[in-house]
Amino acid sequence: MRPLQAVQNERGAVLITGLFILIALTLIGLAGMQTSTIEEKMTFNSGNRDRAFTAAEAALRNGEDYLQNASIGAFTTVGTDGRYIWSATTGSLWQGDWDGTETATTADDINTVAYSNSIDDHLGALPSQPRYYIEDLGEITSTGGSLGAGAALTTNNGFRITARGFGNPATSEVILQSIFIR
Repeated sequence: MRPLQAVQNERGAVLITGLFILIALTLIGLAGMQTSTIEEKMTFNSGNRDRAFTAAEAALRNGEDYLQNASIGAFTTVGTDGRYIWSATTGSLWQGDWDGTETATTADDINTVAYSNSIDDHLGALPSQPRYYIEDLGEITSTGGSLGAGAALTTNNGFRITARGFGNPATSEVILQSIFIR
């Protein structure tokens, strides 16, 4: 009769232990789901940033192609057709255009140049075409890449190209710059 008496003295310790283990496993599963959701959002945001970067880079290359033409238009202080004159006293005159208050839908209103090709075929639908502007930095004198003493000096014009692209949605924005010597 002793074994029967031992069963009667049990008060559900196995049940309580099993419930604690079940709660612990549930918490581990919930933490794994939350981590997975965060990683999915990070991947989505990374893809949007990559699309914005690719769009801005395409516009930057478009601006460089423009400067490689034999003749380029006149540069003005008001940025006619996205061509600005840089001044050491006033700095970059375009900064009033891209001051961060506009969105992808209003960016077309500023005095810049839209990317000349359709980029949607490669990146999917974007909220707006990438845009660029060019600043004439004036004459730049260099030794033609030589560090030798007495090397001939050459004078070229320097240009700063600034491009802006948006991902989809338009909360992803990338601005790139390059210096072009001509």
